[in-house]
Amino acid sequence: MSFRIGTVRSALRLLSAAAMVFTIGAVRPAAAAEDPLTTVKVEFFGAEKGYAAGSGHVTLLCVLRNTGKEPLPASTLRVRCYALAGLDYTDGELTPLVPALSPGQAAAFRWHLAPTDRSNALVATALLMRAVTPARLAAQNPVVVNPNPAETDPALDQPAPVPHAFLSVIPHISSPAAATAPPSGFAGPASVYTSTHAKIGNDRVSLRLQLAAGRAPVGFLAGKAGTAWQTAGVVFPLFSILAAGDGQKPWQRAFKWSTTDSHTDADASQLVLTGNCGDDWEAQITLETRKDTGAINGRLRLKARRTSRLFAVQLPRITAPTDSAKPAPPADGNGIVLTVDPDAADASAMEGAAAVHRGMLTSGISWTPRSPVTDWLATKLPAGDTEHAVQLGVGWGASADSRGEVFLPGGLVEFAFRLFCASPSLTVRDAERFILTTAP
Repeated sequence: MSFRIGTVRSALRLLSAAAMVFTIGAVRPAAAAEDPLTTVKVEFFGAEKGYAAGSGHVTLLCVLRNTGKEPLPASTLRVRCYALAGLDYTDGELTPLVPALSPGQAAAFRWHLAPTDRSNALVATALLMRAVTPARLAAQNPVVVNPNPAETDPALDQPAPVPHAFLSVIPHISSPAAATAPPSGFAGPASVYTSTHAKIGNDRVSLRLQLAAGRAPVGFLAGKAGTAWQTAGVVFPLFSILAAGDGQKPWQRAFKWSTTDSHTDADASQLVLTGNCGDDWEAQITLETRKDTGAINGRLRLKARRTSRLFAVQLPRITAPTDSAKPAPPADGNGIVLTVDPDAADASAMEGAAAVHRGMLTSGISWTPRSPVTDWLATKLPAGDTEHAVQLGVGWGASADSRGEVFLPGGLVEFAFRLFCASPSLTVRDAERFILTTAP
């Protein structure tokens, strides 16, 4: 039997092409499944109302969100509340299971703890870890032998990822009376201070600062709604930075308040707080208010004491109540899946400001459209549990692969912001008139 050479060659080409297509399709790897320890994030962990006072109990709030593209099955993960310093457990589930979460969905967990004394530092951490399955328990038990290796949990054969921990320092005010003082303002622009507290404001807005453990200032923002003053939120931290020396990993440093000064004239009042952020940075915050405005303008000035790399700056964070009529869930440790608040979603879409509307009052913080540090971007803080208390704030920072902005000794950088209360207000969109277009 004979064949034409051209015919054979053509057939071989077709067979080779078919084999190549089959081979490529056969070796194409399947998309790797998402690891829930990397897609479920701790968005917020701290005191639910923003601070602790005296020896009274404090409720810690942890908000987890599924940032992945796949649903999280129920009982895949656990979250644990660890009291590291100054706190004792009371009751409730300390290591609850995380409920099922769709992509983008969040859950809130609450724990009730008690300070060990009236003025110590309070530190806790939320630890996210895998839930132990029956297969893992069987594999870890030296007495039980699994007769069918195929039924063993495949995760046991993989290196266990490090559980994710989120550390929180809770501001602790020694005097409950100082923490719960009724909100109030002044007849006109004014500011006052002592060694443990300071206050600035006018007839529409005020900010009262109280010294907490570790020289950390806690702010109480208030606005006048009608004829009555109303607490708009708790401000903590006043600011913080992410910085490091050469050859170090960056870590977060909060502002420590040292000295105060003020100046008032007929049209305006200034309050100046000075202190430090760690050993490498001096800090000064200037707050100013004027007549006939619901705004308190702020300017943060940082000065390097020695060569340092600056990676990020977080401006004042406000913990603002959203619905005082809605009862808070029990602090028993169990997770509650959160619903989306349309008003909070509307506020999150606002450029240059983070705000909340409650009753006839809209309050929040705004910032300049450009960073004083080249290529830094502004990122709003996660809102947290918007059903009860929303987190308002912004952080300026470099990209994840940045080596930080180098500052030599004496190097300066300034950030501007504005705290505000608007009343009467019918919508959160009233915050737009307080957005900064340039530094005040």
